[in-house]
Amino acid sequence: MRIARNLNPFAVVLATGSMLVATAAGALPSITGVCSDAPVGTLPSCTCKSPSGYTISLSTETPTSTQVTYTYSVSGSGNAKVNAIRDVQVIVPRPVATSNQNPAAGNGVIQDGTNVTGINTYCQPDPNSGNNKGNCGGFLVHVAVQGASNQSGTLNIPVGRNVADGMVTFNIIGGNGNTELCSAVDGTGTLRIPQSGIAGPGDIGDPFQPKFATQDSTVADGKCIAHLIFDKKGTLIDVTADNAPGYVPNPALGETACTAVSVTGDIIVNGAPLKNNTGAHGITFGTGTSTCYGPSIPSPAKCVCTKTPCP
Repeated sequence: MRIARNLNPFAVVLATGSMLVATAAGALPSITGVCSDAPVGTLPSCTCKSPSGYTISLSTETPTSTQVTYTYSVSGSGNAKVNAIRDVQVIVPRPVATSNQNPAAGNGVIQDGTNVTGINTYCQPDPNSGNNKGNCGGFLVHVAVQGASNQSGTLNIPVGRNVADGMVTFNIIGGNGNTELCSAVDGTGTLRIPQSGIAGPGDIGDPFQPKFATQDSTVADGKCIAHLIFDKKGTLIDVTADNAPGYVPNPALGETACTAVSVTGDIIVNGAPLKNNTGAHGITFGTGTSTCYGPSIPSPAKCVCTKTPCP
């Protein structure tokens, strides 16, 4: 098996200063290994929408040697004027630190006096909106909209480099003091069920631990290239596939183009269900026609096949 490895930019930030960017206009918003607005999948949404028509979407993650800035685009339509937003209150879950840290310390959400202007402690609600009331599993961060016009603006949340991707919840405070929850939607604008937040600085990671962002493996008896996609913790979350160079399917032999399919039922190997196949190497079986990853990670399992049915 030949493997081509690409390191996660966060693991080599001192050398590269890489920036993770959402997909181009016209495509569903996504950041590899971070979020996706595809209708199905294991990643959290990039985008949320409020009842009155505000939309917030994670657009970039920009690392420096001391911190990472999560940048969200804010848009409004109809009576939802972005420049009428008084405050955006973000609920950040444990185990991210509540304390306002020196950026060089690499810990927690950073108050910079412009973007993030206040952080409440665990269990403490906002005295006006009541957001975070009864929640001791998270804390509230005040974020100001930058460059606001009627229809657009940006939110920037700087965090220490020990903070990793998780899920956060946005609450929008209008000029009249009303608060709106921004709930995750898919690329069609359909509300996710159950309701949830979107990708953001919601977990703790190790910035010095190298992790794969993507990894290509030659599989299925050399016929296919499996493209493995990992999250920021190095966990395999998705697989796609292409034909390996030189592989031309022969229909007379029942061969098909390489494809990666999701498997929700049991994967049967030698007459018994495969119970644990977690890892980046997968398992190849049959006459070299199928290579499967999972269960239980990724979920659902993915199989790369050169014959049908797959697997």
